[in-house]
Amino acid sequence: MNRIYFFIFLSLIVFSSSVSGNNYKKQPQAIKGILDLREWDFKKDGNVKLSGEWEFYWKKLLTSEDNLPQKSGFITVPGIWNGYVLEGNKLPADGYATYRLKILLNEKKDHLGFKFLNMATAFAFFINGNEITSEGIVGKNKETSIPKFFPHIVHYMPESNYLDVFLLISNFHNYKGGAWRIIEMGRNNYIQELWIKSVCFDMLLFGSIFIMGIYHIGLFSLRRSDKSIFYFGIFCLIICLRTLNQNEMCIAHIFPNISWALLHKIDHLTFYLSVPCFFMFINCVFVDQFSKTILRISQLSGVVFSFIVLLTSPSFFSLTLQPYHIITLLLALHIMHGLICAFIEKKEGINIFIIGFVILIFTVINDILEANQLITSKQLLVPFGIFIFILAQSYFLSKQFSNAFSRIEKLSQELKNLTKVKDEFLSNISHEVRTPFTSIAGFLLIIKKKLASIFDHLNIEDKKQKKDIEQIKTNIDIVVSETSNLNNIIEKLITFADIISGKASWTKDEFNMSELINELINKYINLFEEKGILIEKMIDDDIPMVTADKRKIAQVIDNLLSNALKFTNHGNVVCSIKKENGFIKITVKDTGIGLISEYHEKVFDKFTQIGDILTDKPKGLGLGLPLCKMIVEHHGGKIWVESEVGKGSSFIFTMLLS
Repeated sequence: MNRIYFFIFLSLIVFSSSVSGNNYKKQPQAIKGILDLREWDFKKDGNVKLSGEWEFYWKKLLTSEDNLPQKSGFITVPGIWNGYVLEGNKLPADGYATYRLKILLNEKKDHLGFKFLNMATAFAFFINGNEITSEGIVGKNKETSIPKFFPHIVHYMPESNYLDVFLLISNFHNYKGGAWRIIEMGRNNYIQELWIKSVCFDMLLFGSIFIMGIYHIGLFSLRRSDKSIFYFGIFCLIICLRTLNQNEMCIAHIFPNISWALLHKIDHLTFYLSVPCFFMFINCVFVDQFSKTILRISQLSGVVFSFIVLLTSPSFFSLTLQPYHIITLLLALHIMHGLICAFIEKKEGINIFIIGFVILIFTVINDILEANQLITSKQLLVPFGIFIFILAQSYFLSKQFSNAFSRIEKLSQELKNLTKVKDEFLSNISHEVRTPFTSIAGFLLIIKKKLASIFDHLNIEDKKQKKDIEQIKTNIDIVVSETSNLNNIIEKLITFADIISGKASWTKDEFNMSELINELINKYINLFEEKGILIEKMIDDDIPMVTADKRKIAQVIDNLLSNALKFTNHGNVVCSIKKENGFIKITVKDTGIGLISEYHEKVFDKFTQIGDILTDKPKGLGLGLPLCKMIVEHHGGKIWVESEVGKGSSFIFTMLLS
């Protein structure tokens, strides 16, 4: 609840800053073309807005009071001349006119400054017959008029206490014309300070929103499954560009030669693209709360209106702004309905989200009303609203990530506990299986010997009976062989389970590696010869003693020789030992079928069956090489494979010297 109060308080600060000023006295208004400032002290009372009733001269370009024609009437500034009734007819957007204001000052001759935003769409500003500033070129038709937006300030030293102000405006390029933005006047240093603060604040908004956009796109690059942070990042980048083109239009100061048409396109495009992007973001955050059809309509309208901006002239595409205002308000109502439903369903983080959205919608409505001259606002508020909304959403998304990490930590701990239980179960069941299986294997050997003795003493002449006896001997040999293989698997499983559960006991035996290699080669030499494979050894003479768990190291070499036997059909197998840089290097090289490079690391993963990789046939549990890796790494060494398909493999591991 405290967080909600914080965002409400922050929003009130924003809105108060948008309506408050430096003034302690009520702002004077121009009445019937006269602004009386004789009781106004610029030093104490601050700046004043040149708002109120100005004299209006339609289709006249005047710069002084000499030979003034009859005025068309009085018109409110700020405002547009669209719809102004003159001689019973409403004025169109296209045209030109002169605004006149007589300003009465007190006897204090302050060094004055004037702050301009933009006019539609070219203007010239005269005081007492002298041109003070202008933007674009005021003309009497589209060919002679050149539009330009460039908010700026100018200074002026009055020579008397009477200012006769003439404001010339022409518009042939926009859907509305006139002096639509406030002109502020005050002491020159106050006006400069106001302009600097305004520019700095615009740049602060730009920088803050830009950083948030880049941050969330960076998050998306790390977590692509969550599209909401991508849409939010894109939305922020679009809005930060729009921020540069609002209020003081900092983009025009950064790029002074940028064309008015391009600025106008940026203004419209950032609006037309931000709305569907925003809708897509909310739709991803609160799934199934919004109509997919309306989402598609928002996307389609954004694309269509954007193409109109890109392919048509400003005088045409500016007409699309009001229809899109209506679309935006309708989408806002639909989004609000969806958020209320999410609130009723008590979705996570919905309170903060709704507050940020409501603040944003109020600022959007303010700017839409201001754009259509239904209200007069000190400045455009959408950048403020978006800034508050982004703060709220950044908190919302951060909270989501925080909760996700908390859930991950909890699940990770649960997984560790389950893994521990699994490892203990695997270790216990392996040990439980070994005892009866050892007895079974022993009984099989006894039965084999007994039967062999019986068969040897039998004198059977019948060929069929002899054949049956030979088949029995073969079957018994197969059973004994498979029992031996199964026993090896159980031993591997026990060792594997003991290591991962931390129950393994490690001995420190000092032994001669060369002798161990010889013992293991002698174990396999007959099997290699049966397949027609030559087994060789290459052992350096200066191999020193090694301190390690001899039984487990023997298990590693035994497994490598066993694999070489399985996957080598012809050629030779070489077992070598070399001394290198404080290590001894043991290599088992074969001329078998080899491994493709992508499997060089995979074969050492737990439960990866090398038989599947090489022959598409399962071979064991896939514990042999992973077990080798654990044993070697426990002794401070490394194990790897160098292989090429069709040319064989070299399995290599290193061990520290004693």
